[in-house]
Amino acid sequence: ERREFVVALMASLLKFGAATHLVENLMVSVAEALHIHSQCSAFPKMLFLTFRSPDRDPSKLQSRVLNLGKLDSCDRLASHVAAKQVTFEEAKGELNRILMEEPEYHWAVRLFMFVILGSMATTLFYGGNEVDGSLAAVLGLMVGLFDIYAAVDDTFSRVCGFVSAFLCAFISRLVHTYILPDSTCYFSIALGPIVYLLPGLSATVGVMEVASGSVMSGTSRIFAALISFLQLGFGLVVGSRIAVWDPIHESDWCSSDRTHLEKLVLLLPAIFALGVLNKIPPTRHFLAAMASACVGFFVS
Repeated sequence: ERREFVVALMASLLKFGAATHLVENLMVSVAEALHIHSQCSAFPKMLFLTFRSPDRDPSKLQSRVLNLGKLDSCDRLASHVAAKQVTFEEAKGELNRILMEEPEYHWAVRLFMFVILGSMATTLFYGGNEVDGSLAAVLGLMVGLFDIYAAVDDTFSRVCGFVSAFLCAFISRLVHTYILPDSTCYFSIALGPIVYLLPGLSATVGVMEVASGSVMSGTSRIFAALISFLQLGFGLVVGSRIAVWDPIHESDWCSSDRTHLEKLVLLLPAIFALGVLNKIPPTRHFLAAMASACVGFFVS
């Protein structure tokens, strides 16, 4: 029973976004605290534990779901168990509560956050104007629907990035060419709605893992992030180039000069939307994440 608890706890840490080298370190501490002799080797979707029966397959994890709220809860639980601050029965009950906990935000709220993020990212990061932001909000709604569907359909999740980028680029091209040629910026409309799909966190965690010595896991994360980047880029290129009768010109790139106050007004809703989409609970951690993101944006 203790072994099953350790497996469930470590699998939850991986599932909700923890770096594999941290999971391996916590595994050793938790196992020692529970008087279990074991070794752990963690990969993004695989967890090898030596105390399991030899006739059983390694514990295959479900698809990784980035959930910073549950990740924080699992991390604190593992630390409490390792420090012998809770009993095994209490820890087991707490883990079951974490796993069975309802989503922090309703799917409709997440969908609205895609709308906000698409609009804010277009005007803040890619130099779009108010018209571009409005159009990007509509495309953000489409990307949000795709993302929600990808969470329940593993097959579609593999092409969600390409399909989203392709449609955003193609629709943006048509709008810019035939509907609002003088008041829209093609690139800003196409890029803003897919900001959430960029695998920046995976690439960052992968670099951390390689630097910490977990070369295999880190390399796999970096390569997976690279594939995601290529998928998005390929979708954007195909979506824009499919309109062969309307070649892209240098003037299609856009830029805008905004004051720091205007950037802050646009940045705060974008950060808030990202926090909700990454399932950060509405606690002090949310405010800390927003503050650090603001500092990072203006410093860069």
